[in-house]
Amino acid sequence: MRNYLTGDNILPSAFLKIANTEIRKYGVTAYHSEISHAEKLRTGIFQVKDKQGISYYSKKLLIATGLQDTFPSIQGIESYYGKSVFHCPYCDGWEVKDKNIGSS
Repeated sequence: MRNYLTGDNILPSAFLKIANTEIRKYGVTAYHSEISHAEKLRTGIFQVKDKQGISYYSKKLLIATGLQDTFPSIQGIESYYGKSVFHCPYCDGWEVKDKNIGSS
């Protein structure tokens, strides 16, 4: 997990553990299910169904699919990644502040 305020370089599993602990303070119940169907009903409410056929309803629906970085085919690039090679000046802007970007 990268560039989440106060959570840079925290493992996603550690972040989820912290998040689940914090949401319990507010009476939130977390469900962990594989969703097989989602639709927006005429009422404007979303309905999602899990693999067991159980329906859940919400006003908002967030779909998070994850990400995968694709590195250019340059031998040894992985050893420089995060030190002097960055893939996103928006994400890694602080690291390149006041430095040349893309110069030879």
